[in-house]
Amino acid sequence: MLIIYLYIFKQQLCLYIFIKYLYRTKHASDFITQSEFSNWLLKVGNRTVPILNDIDNIIDLPPDIVLPSTSLQDFISIVYPNLLFLFETPELLLEHAILVPRNKHVNEINDIIIESLPTTIIHSFSADTLDPASTSFTQLNLFPVELLNSFTPSGFPPHDLKLKVGSPILLLCNINQEQGLCNGTCLICKAIHKRVLEAEFLQGLRVHTRILLPRISFSPKPGDLPFKFIRCQFPVMPAFAMSINKSQEQTLKYVGIDLREPVFSHGQLYIALSRAIDRKNISILLPSNKTDNINNQTTNIVYPEVFDY
Repeated sequence: MLIIYLYIFKQQLCLYIFIKYLYRTKHASDFITQSEFSNWLLKVGNRTVPILNDIDNIIDLPPDIVLPSTSLQDFISIVYPNLLFLFETPELLLEHAILVPRNKHVNEINDIIIESLPTTIIHSFSADTLDPASTSFTQLNLFPVELLNSFTPSGFPPHDLKLKVGSPILLLCNINQEQGLCNGTCLICKAIHKRVLEAEFLQGLRVHTRILLPRISFSPKPGDLPFKFIRCQFPVMPAFAMSINKSQEQTLKYVGIDLREPVFSHGQLYIALSRAIDRKNISILLPSNKTDNINNQTTNIVYPEVFDY
């Protein structure tokens, strides 16, 4: 009997040592892979990664972070697997985000995700008016309210703000920095009223603190439009997808990068790639018109002269 026990113990000990060996080998391999990716990412940031086309600043992407599919729906499903479960677990939901260079794709993706969720969409419409201090009588007739509603300048919430209770929202301006209500802060929408939104922090020092967000006035920067108008709207937008520029304050576990249209300004690709804490959780969507031999390539815009100042 003792011999049998010793034999079983020996087998279990060997199995334990073997598992530990596999665990260490796996993590050593992961460390090397992550280290190589970090070095490559630094080269992306300082423009020392090999350029394949100087005119368009084309670079190769690591093939393991590029999706073989060019379907937007597949892309969303990979970044937000089991979306209904995540929607019911907001702490986990805020660990996911899709980053996009241009706002038109941000709105497209947010609309797709919001419409796929089971609860009712609540529409909050803005009040748009021409600025009376800088508007002539002729302009009042040239720019009707319906035209103003169609504009969404950079940094503005949309005229038709579509939200669902429980969805993540992104602050679009600084409201109270001491209370953590800063441009780019992510919150969870808890209730939607006519004049205020109830939202809750799920990260940082004010976790589980509820706040009220009123409607505020937005005005475009001088020169953005040939006229000046004022939009009164809640200072938020859905945060399933966000622009790369708005993501600079975020640290995420799961990042999708929509590069159907390439980045267009300095350092955007580096910012997007560096939001994730692990390369294994980065997924990149490239345009469907890419041919097989250039399917892992995209634009990287970096101005080296910026580093001289």
